[in-house]
Formats: sequence, structure tokens, C-alpha cells
Amino acid sequence: MGFFEELGERIGIYWSSGRLELTEDGVRFVMKNVFLYLLALIIALKVYDVAAVGPEETKIGLSRVNVWFRNLWQYDGELGYSPFWYRFVQILGYASLAVCAFWSILFFWDMIQCGGLDGRGTEKNLAASFFLYVLAGLLCLLFKVLVVNRGPIVMQGNEKPAPSFPSFYTVLFILAWGSMMFHIADTFNWGSTISHIADLMGGPKRFVTILHTVCTVIMLTGIFAVLRSGVNWFTDVLGAFLLSVTLLCFYTFFFDI
Repeated sequence: MGFFEELGERIGIYWSSGRLELTEDGVRFVMKNVFLYLLALIIALKVYDVAAVGPEETKIGLSRVNVWFRNLWQYDGELGYSPFWYRFVQILGYASLAVCAFWSILFFWDMIQCGGLDGRGTEKNLAASFFLYVLAGLLCLLFKVLVVNRGPIVMQGNEKPAPSFPSFYTVLFILAWGSMMFHIADTFNWGSTISHIADLMGGPKRFVTILHTVCTVIMLTGIFAVLRSGVNWFTDVLGAFLLSVTLLCFYTFFFDI
């Protein structure tokens, strides 16, 4: 057994059948380390390379990294961001909110039908998704109060840059489409009509892989669009990514497939 195989077995992360697999220990390992990276990023943003490079001389942490990345793109000189990409982010954001609303509505419908939460099967999974969205929303609100960074632009109607860490849209894209991938895998364990449809497309496993790929593409496209739109600093998006991965790892402990 090679070094990387032995290390992967020890921490619970390994490559199997052409894809990355994580055991429960592996999920804990990722969650713990990603959370530590998030804390390190927040501390760095408050204490390292802080300079008044934002609008209205707003002080920004890791300023050279953020300014360098922002200078890679050409933005509207008057607005300071890309209206096209920002509109694209908003549209994809509505679709992502619809995904979250769909699973949340199913959760409440299931609660009404069952007369309560018994923590079994699909009901438990719907509850896991609902509380994932609630927790993420509360954390985003918390960061609006405990300001880490302010945005690179002053949006119309505001007098100063709004708190921008972590990027709300990035969190939304990752959690909406990440949870969708879990529900897709769960759906094909029902033995339902949709599984028979999947048989016509090469079997459930292949169909799930296709749908997971679509979700991943949407997620990555959304993240790129946020970066390209210019409404967030690079570290806002990075922080949102680390926060979302931590939440998804925590989510896996309550979602049964």
C-alpha cells in the first residue's frame, strides 16, 4: 500500500470506482480542517494587510490579494461591477431559493401528513435540509452584524458598502445544489416510478451521476458568476465556500441515504 493510500485509509478519504469516497471519519476530518481554515481566514481578514482600499476608504483585510484579484476583470467605470453577471447571479439565486423552498415545503407537508417529526426515512432527510437552510441563514445574518469585510462597491440606495463576508449567493448556490444532490441520491432509493425512468437512461447509478454533474455545473457556474460580477471580494467567496463545506459536512450526519 502506497503512502497516499495508507494516509487516505487512516483519515477516511479514498478513491474508489473512479470517484472520491469519504467515511464518517473522513467527513469529520474535512469538517474540522475546513472549519479551522475558515477561522484562520476570518482572523487574517481582521489583522493582516488591512488597508483602506474599499469605497469610502473602507478598510479591507488581505487587501493586496483582494485588489489583485479584482483588477483581473474589467468593470463598468461608473458602477464598479458587471451588471450582466450580477443579473445572472440574481436569476440563478432565485432558482436556488426555489430549490430550498421546494424541500422546505415538502418538509412542512410531510409534518402535516404525519402529525409530527418522528426522525425516520425521508422525513428526517427533509428536516435535515430545512434546518440546514435555517442555520445557514442565521449565520449569514450573524455576519451582517459581526462585520468582517465590507463590499467593493456601494449599491444604489446605500450610503456605504454593505457587509459582504461571506458571499450570500455563494453560500446559497453551494447549499441549495449540494443538498439537491443528496436528495437525488435519496430519491433513487425509493424504487419509485422515477427509478424506472432512470432505467431507460442506462440505470439509476448513471442517471444519478448525470444529475449530480448538472448540479455541480450549476454550483460552479454560480460561484464563477459571483466572482466575475464584482460585487464581492475574492475572500468573501472563499469564506463562503469554506463555511458551506463545513455546513454540508455537518449535514451529512443527519441525512440518511
